[in-house]
Amino acid sequence: MNRIFINAMFALSIFLLTSCIPRGIGDCLWSAPILTWIDANENGVWDEGELPVEGVKFQVNDTQNNINDVGDIAVSDWEGKAQAFVWLPGCPSAKFEVLAFPPDGYDFVSNQVVEIHGSGYGSEEPILFPLALKPGFSIPTAYAPKLECKTYPLGAEEFKIAPDGSVWAVTWDNGALYEHERDTWKTIPFNHDLMTLPENIDIGSDGDVWIRSWNGIGQLQNDEWVIHSMEDSFGDNIVSSINYLDERGLWFAVPAPPDMFANFDPVTSKWSLYGPENRAGNIELRVTLMKGESTWFAIFENALNTAPLSNAPYPNWTTQNTHTFTSEDFEVIPLGGWIEDIEIDTRGKLWIAHSFGVSSFYPPDDEWVNFNPSEVFEFLSAPTDIAVGPDNTIWVIYSALHPYLLNLDFTGTDTSQPFWTLFDSRDGFPDDQSISSLIIDRDKNIWIGYGLSDLSAQCKYLQ
Repeated sequence: MNRIFINAMFALSIFLLTSCIPRGIGDCLWSAPILTWIDANENGVWDEGELPVEGVKFQVNDTQNNINDVGDIAVSDWEGKAQAFVWLPGCPSAKFEVLAFPPDGYDFVSNQVVEIHGSGYGSEEPILFPLALKPGFSIPTAYAPKLECKTYPLGAEEFKIAPDGSVWAVTWDNGALYEHERDTWKTIPFNHDLMTLPENIDIGSDGDVWIRSWNGIGQLQNDEWVIHSMEDSFGDNIVSSINYLDERGLWFAVPAPPDMFANFDPVTSKWSLYGPENRAGNIELRVTLMKGESTWFAIFENALNTAPLSNAPYPNWTTQNTHTFTSEDFEVIPLGGWIEDIEIDTRGKLWIAHSFGVSSFYPPDDEWVNFNPSEVFEFLSAPTDIAVGPDNTIWVIYSALHPYLLNLDFTGTDTSQPFWTLFDSRDGFPDDQSISSLIIDRDKNIWIGYGLSDLSAQCKYLQ
């Protein structure tokens, strides 16, 4: 995920915790933090040793205008924290109250309803909901970690697995190779005068390592980066993704108008510009290549598109948006709107992380299957990255108040009804919102990169 975007969204989320800020022209967003815990001595204070309560739902009502349930339902996480949000078109005068709905076994120490005093435009202090256990109910069992993790001082923007199974990464400052015998990362610095904001990495079947920045690409030769700058004719176009198709060189998405694709031939060092004819607009693009079938997959106008490379320079694009997603808060739009990532498993099935969850698409059958873990874990928002393991297991990263790792498990008796396994920082990876990358290596190790925080984690699944 783009590091600048993560930085902006992280700063925005922190600012929203205690404020109502203008959104667009004449719109506001009200928000307030919520804390809930087992108040053992029922004094209304979260004392040392008292435990948080997970899974408490919170509803916001507009008491000034007598409108109930005006925001999304907030749910407390494993730290007993939740965040209430209310969208206020036109920034009207409003006052709120918050209602709590705890799981079975809990009762209220004070009131189920807390009124928000003041202007109604935010609460500097957390809204407190102390709870007590009902007779006959016991304190929940302590969490048992499902991962074993180790951290490294490497802010990986993206990982890639080489043909020999080695793990590579790109950071803002270096390319890096994980040295398994020494359990450390070997870094190979860039020349920042020639490479601006390197973010992506890909590796050919011959083991050649390539990285891309916003203004060019670099090839690793003898532990040094040979830089190939984009031609001046590209103007202000910005390279936004990279994929290496050996027989046809490297391909890049170029999202600045006219929304085309760039190709670089490593043999001739020649740049070529391709793309859909008569396309215009600054559209976010992704490019993923089906190497066996020589097919492009890209995002135009929030839809999945395909075209054979043989149709270059102006491919005849076919739009695959046969399924639409609905939401009470959004209009019906193709493929869930914002596309974060596309991965391909060994069967040729595409896995897509997008605004409303995860979808799979199998091109030969034109088959869509949709998964929404937010229906199971209501505190999740939208995924930030997806990865496919060597055994075709599916892993997804979410980042809300905390980062979450999810595994889509198809090993049950009914493979048409898979279930999600949720992991959080209690399992050992850093509790940091700046997750930017995820990959599963050949030994089924889970690699998580935190680009903004100069951290990476390697985790093993304790099955």
